[in-house]
Amino acid sequence: MKEQIEKLYEKYKRGRLKAVIICVIAYFAMMGVVSMFLGSPFPHKTQILFMETMTNGWVNTHGYLLILCGIIGIIVGMGSILYQILYDFGQFDKILLEECDTKKYLEIMEYAVSYGTEIKPKDFQKSVFTLAKQRYVLALMAEHCFPKAMAYLQNHWQGKKTTSLYRNTALSVQLASSFENRNEEEFVELYQTGEILFRKNRIFLGKKLFLEGQYADAVELLQNIQKKTNYHEVQRQYMLAMCYEALKETQQASICMEYVAKYGNTMPCRYVAEQWKRENT
Repeated sequence: MKEQIEKLYEKYKRGRLKAVIICVIAYFAMMGVVSMFLGSPFPHKTQILFMETMTNGWVNTHGYLLILCGIIGIIVGMGSILYQILYDFGQFDKILLEECDTKKYLEIMEYAVSYGTEIKPKDFQKSVFTLAKQRYVLALMAEHCFPKAMAYLQNHWQGKKTTSLYRNTALSVQLASSFENRNEEEFVELYQTGEILFRKNRIFLGKKLFLEGQYADAVELLQNIQKKTNYHEVQRQYMLAMCYEALKETQQASICMEYVAKYGNTMPCRYVAEQWKRENT
């Protein structure tokens, strides 16, 4: 995996050149599309009855379309590279999201950050490094290393701390930490701050209901969440188990804990589930 990280950085060492090439191709492709509807883009000779005359191309009559083609070309060029970077990271993310191996994922992202620091990223390597930093923090969070995650964000994060990526990552860590400490007041305040951001992740809302003691409502919510990834499903099952235990529905809690113990791999909640099973069977 370390070799793959190094190849990932090397791949985007000259990413800007690739982006320019794609940009140019997209630019001329868009000009071709416009020309299908408006004809030649440049002044050209046309035959009108028995006379030959010069006719303006759409570049002259619709100059704004030329600018629009350029803008679209730039968006496509930059966007295609960024999409590829996200796709490449997605292959590593499967270790967490599909295999639920938090320890291996943390090891990989720790190396990705360390390697990025050593080489002093250039060009699109900077984007690779930024995503590596974010995922390193999320990996620490997945391993419940909350103080270490916050310390990295506050003291070792290289780059602007005003970006949405940084703020959202920090908020996720703070939410997870406050839930782990069962700090209802802090969790609710943080959740309200990022409610729009976390609306799609209803597990956060389930945690909020749990801390507020609304266990039955939390169960109803969590039962209707559709599975996204194995990682999120294990989280959902664990939250359900906690709610069922609070409701004194031990049998239902046991079923959920069984799932967590079976599929949680190296997730911290798996070890909690195994301990729970030993104490309740």
